[in-house]
This record gives sequence, structure tokens and C-alpha cells, in this order.
Amino acid sequence: MINEKIRIGLVGTGFIASGLTRLIKSSHDIELTHVLTRRDAPLNGFDDKHITHSLNELIDDADIIFESSGDVAHATEVILAATNAHKKVITINSEFHIT
Repeated sequence: MINEKIRIGLVGTGFIASGLTRLIKSSHDIELTHVLTRRDAPLNGFDDKHITHSLNELIDDADIIFESSGDVAHATEVILAATNAHKKVITINSEFHIT
């Protein structure tokens, strides 16, 4: 039996997202597929090959969506789209949690 890696789609490019990216890079069981951002500038700590501005691309290529945008409205849009696509979601967005 072949063990396939769990594909992670990441939302956000802040402190939490950059730490999770480093953790994923050191793992043999999970891989980063895309990082969804709304920023246009180059991002430190993220490979350009992972950066996307497309929510659909993020969702289509991931098994689990990890949401850490820090923006309630954006988190709501992403989580709704991900759950509608039957994807698992993990969020560490405290603003989203309390709203």
C-alpha cells in the first residue's frame, strides 16, 4: 500500500502561516499545495510556486484547508467554499472564532 501525503492548502501569509509552512516543509506525511493570498508583493518565507490568488485552485488541490487569514469576512468566504466542496477545515483565526 502506497502512503500518499496529505495535501494542505493554506490561507494567509502572516506569522501563523509562515510557521506552519516551515513545519510542513519538515514533514514527510504532509505537503503544501497552495498558499492563498490577496497580497501582490513578493512574500518572504513562501515559495512562489505555492502562491495563488485563486480560491478554487486552493480548494481543488487540497485535502485540508488551514485558514489563518486574520480577516473575518475573508475567512467566512473561504470556509464556506471549502465546506461546500466537502473539504476539512482547520482555522486558527481568533477573530473568526469570536464573531
